[in-house]
Amino acid sequence: MTICLAHNDQAEIVKEIVDRTIRKVYPKYYPEEVVQFFLDWHSLPHIEKDITEGRVWFVLQDGKIVGTGTIDGNTITRVYVLPECQGTGAGSAMMEHLEQEIFKTYDTVEIESSLPAVRFYYRRHYVPFEHMEHQAPNGKILPYDIMRKTRTATVSVNQKISFRTRTADSVRIYFEKVQDPEIRAVLPQKAQTVEEALADYDKTLEPGASSFGLTILVDGRYIGDIWCYGIDPEEEPNAMLSFCIFDKASWNQGIGTEAVAAFLQKATAKHGLRSIGAFTFADNMASRRVLEKNGFLLMEEFEEDGRLSCYYQRKAAVCRDRRISDFSSPLFQTAFQQYFTEFGITVQDWNGLFHEMNEEGDNEAILRTAEDDSVIGFIMFRPVKFTSWFFEEICGFIREFWIAEAYRNQGHGASLLQMAEDRFREQGICTSILTTDTAERFYLQHGYESAPGCRAKNEDQVFLKRLQA
Repeated sequence: MTICLAHNDQAEIVKEIVDRTIRKVYPKYYPEEVVQFFLDWHSLPHIEKDITEGRVWFVLQDGKIVGTGTIDGNTITRVYVLPECQGTGAGSAMMEHLEQEIFKTYDTVEIESSLPAVRFYYRRHYVPFEHMEHQAPNGKILPYDIMRKTRTATVSVNQKISFRTRTADSVRIYFEKVQDPEIRAVLPQKAQTVEEALADYDKTLEPGASSFGLTILVDGRYIGDIWCYGIDPEEEPNAMLSFCIFDKASWNQGIGTEAVAAFLQKATAKHGLRSIGAFTFADNMASRRVLEKNGFLLMEEFEEDGRLSCYYQRKAAVCRDRRISDFSSPLFQTAFQQYFTEFGITVQDWNGLFHEMNEEGDNEAILRTAEDDSVIGFIMFRPVKFTSWFFEEICGFIREFWIAEAYRNQGHGASLLQMAEDRFREQGICTSILTTDTAERFYLQHGYESAPGCRAKNEDQVFLKRLQA
């Protein structure tokens, strides 16, 4: 089973799953007027709004969408699995995912239980706590129970930083958290009310929005926000950076530094940023250290409203990308030899290795160099066909991937990975697959998932990502 977030062009798919399931199952339990009420309630505009706010997921079996689910605050709504796929575990997989999403922020999950699903929710340890009735047309009554499940304590072994799309709910939580006097003392705040914060968030959803932000999670727990604003490739800098770890238990642990590094990779790849600025108060030493560790240089100190402030800026290296399909290229060979040398890999016959790459016929690479032709890094990839007695799939295999040490944490890795994935999409490939024993966190941050039970022949862990068209 795979769970993935729904995209704006997939509202019709959600609607079809909901309608098919309601029409097939609900007439066994409800009169015609109540069935129609459910169909009308899950309207296309409602679904589109929920998808835009990042609250709708799909469950996939063997790559096929078979179910959907939505969250609204701490409430699970619109969980439907196609009738022919019920009883296969798809509903349980979706519920498990939605519960974990909610438990990142809340201690309880609530759900309005339809009659067909009551037994299913009981098995998942939900308990009724309020009985409700809704008036349907022609005097018909829709009875239902609101059921609740309470989180049990979990223990984290290793802290893992990840990101999640901001939603209206996360904006409300963030606004409440940053009202802490200790945070307000070091964080300038534009929005003075939660309504203003939500209005600013709505602007980020508009086409051509000049901001890009994510929530920061540690072991799935929401601890802060990070964003770029004023994005304009024609201006200098191309964007401004801001971030806040509102969870004070996460301060002074290096989390801010790592989160900024990972986010900048995403923002740089997404918007092609060459330079990024950031303001902070001069006495906010924690933020200054985070910026400096991520390559920002102090450009100016100034006083504003009686407070000494700092302006930092980071510039990306000017670079050139070359598409490589002939591996006799001296520049590529130099880059590849540097890569193997760093990892202590010895090759007796370099000419034979590069000849073999050419003979295979379908290898490609993207080589990135600086202005002086020094190597920044490269990514090498190819299509690979996986077959069984019943089906076959062509996946994009990331074969080799390397960034020179001097250019790491500057967004080059994220950018090259995105270019390889775009090339897969051009070829009609829907899955990217790779192995790693050193960069698990990087790939998780860029949408890859571990493939349980799947191991490479060299015992490295396998990761895959479903690519959206």
